[in-house]
Amino acid sequence: MTGSYIRDFKHNYLVIRDDRVIGQDYEIKMITKNRIDGLISCEDRMVNGEGFLYYDVTSKHVLKSVMSEELIDFETVRTLFLSIISVCSRMEKYLMYDDGLIFDPEYIFYDIETKDYSFIYYKDEDSGNPEKLFEFLIEHLDNDDFQAVEAVYQMSDMSKRSFYAFDEVLTWFREQYEDNKADHPDNGDIENIVHDAEYPVSPEVPVSVPEKDRYDEWEKEYEEKTKKKRERKSFFELLRGFFFKSEKEKDEDELFEEYYEETYEETKADDTGDNATVFIPWVENSEHKLYGTGRGNKTHIDLSSVPVTIGKMRGAADIILNDESISRLHAKLLRNGSRFFLLDLNSTNGSYKNGVRLSPNEQVVIEPGDEIGFGKLKFIYR
Repeated sequence: MTGSYIRDFKHNYLVIRDDRVIGQDYEIKMITKNRIDGLISCEDRMVNGEGFLYYDVTSKHVLKSVMSEELIDFETVRTLFLSIISVCSRMEKYLMYDDGLIFDPEYIFYDIETKDYSFIYYKDEDSGNPEKLFEFLIEHLDNDDFQAVEAVYQMSDMSKRSFYAFDEVLTWFREQYEDNKADHPDNGDIENIVHDAEYPVSPEVPVSVPEKDRYDEWEKEYEEKTKKKRERKSFFELLRGFFFKSEKEKDEDELFEEYYEETYEETKADDTGDNATVFIPWVENSEHKLYGTGRGNKTHIDLSSVPVTIGKMRGAADIILNDESISRLHAKLLRNGSRFFLLDLNSTNGSYKNGVRLSPNEQVVIEPGDEIGFGKLKFIYR
């Protein structure tokens, strides 16, 4: 699925081109004429003779952007999959099923205040396939949370079987939760979600808990996948990597330094006079800070420990900006090698680079001298 984000008056939309809008498609009618809890509300529009679906994602945040820097524990996994179970139950009343849900973390939305998940219903080759979701969860799992590891790997394994049905995975998860709910006395609203869902259990397709040797395989696979993330390289390995790294393995920092070293040598060769100007890469003199500009904005944002999240919701954002134009989660600043990036988090009043507003969830490179804006607040990157 390929979508683009636009802002229309006071709303942010995920827009997908779909010719079925022109016809009398049943599922298009269901998602545009009904409000189904758990699904992003949608409307169909005709633009220049072409059909488009507009999903209203105002004030919602992309799961991948919000949780990419966090360790995912069992409570997060449990809430996410119980939300999927619940929305599947509601969809059945409209004769729609889980094979129309998009499980890509780039198109699952999260409300940081209500802790609710929302999903896109759109039928294409990617819908109903949870592979990208499981890959994301496995990559960001809390390694020390045994319950989270067990649940995610078992569901991932089930989803890879031939002729699997995703409702089997959801059924297994619900049964495991019901069996263990005594271990979680503080369920609260989560328990109500399970009982409201009433997701059907198919007696023709029994789901069995795998034997110990199969679980040992999952555990071994998990350890192999997380080994690189959890182990620190020995001093010898670091030295070897520094001196013997191949061209393909060189990271962006090294390539960046090589580029400026070559540029510096060329400059010296071209200008050998007494007053020759020596080229000094800007990165060497950059402070990597955002300095507030304008009356009353004395905030300085240090980028030495990126990623950092900008917003006004305490407990959710790393940098709190107390201004009415700032969203709860407004933007994120990231780094890849020697390059810094600004990512808008679907903010209401927008993020800006040199006066140009970013599209919702758009990411751009920033460089020293750029003017960065969050709502009404402006900063200079130095």
